[in-house]
Amino acid sequence: MNFDVLHIDSEIDAKPGMGRLLADAATVIHVEPGLAERLYDGTYRIECPVPPGYKLSMNRFAKRLTARMSEQGYIFEISEADQNSSGGWIGSCIPPTMFKVFLTAWLAHVNQPRQRELFI
Repeated sequence: MNFDVLHIDSEIDAKPGMGRLLADAATVIHVEPGLAERLYDGTYRIECPVPPGYKLSMNRFAKRLTARMSEQGYIFEISEADQNSSGGWIGSCIPPTMFKVFLTAWLAHVNQPRQRELFI
């Protein structure tokens, strides 16, 4: 797994703000690799709750957004998912704004203070 750098389409990489979001997400995964779940096909998945104000368009029952990445850190799928189904975009069909929406929501989710349970 090489998540020192995350990648998407090079034209989108160059859009203002995308480089910072990709770098921040790569740093989080590098520090805490368990956040990227390895799937049966060798790809990785990260996910977060659907952010407030986000309008679902591919799965009206979705409770979370997910992104799949290759071992080289290329984000190639973003989906709206619930427990039983998902719908989303793959490759060049991913709307450029979805990268920003997903990465912003995911970073906000993983940067929340985590509740720690005490065991006595």
